[in-house]
Amino acid sequence: MLVTAASVRCRDAGIPLLTRPRSLHRRITLVWDDGGYAGQLVDWARRRTDHC
Repeated sequence: MLVTAASVRCRDAGIPLLTRPRSLHRRITLVWDDGGYAGQLVDWARRRTDHC
């Protein structure tokens, strides 16, 4: 869980939200999201997991 100010957009909070669980559980390979997590966050996540 990640709590942020209401002014923080979903896709801006996504990187910190995904970084910690991934560092603790390297086998995570699938994450479901909604439309708020589109664009740069999806590209970032893809780059981080393509090498696994």
